[in-house]
Amino acid sequence: MKYFFVDYENVGSDGLNGIDKLDGENTVFIFYTQNADKISFDIHVQLNETLATIQYFKVGTGQKNSLDFQLSSYLGYIIKE
Repeated sequence: MKYFFVDYENVGSDGLNGIDKLDGENTVFIFYTQNADKISFDIHVQLNETLATIQYFKVGTGQKNSLDFQLSSYLGYIIKE
């Protein structure tokens, strides 16, 4: 199993390129904020068609780098498993 962590606020839709090539053994965690919470229809279609599991995490923007802290904390949680 492979895990992919996407900081959507930093990479936008480009961070999801190739998602259509993933299989059911993959999980993609997409972290986003209110500052970056829109996707194109093309990306939406790719997300719906991928065999990978997709999980979304909306992160509050209370302080600078809050998304980075949430992403790295969840990474630690996954590694523990």
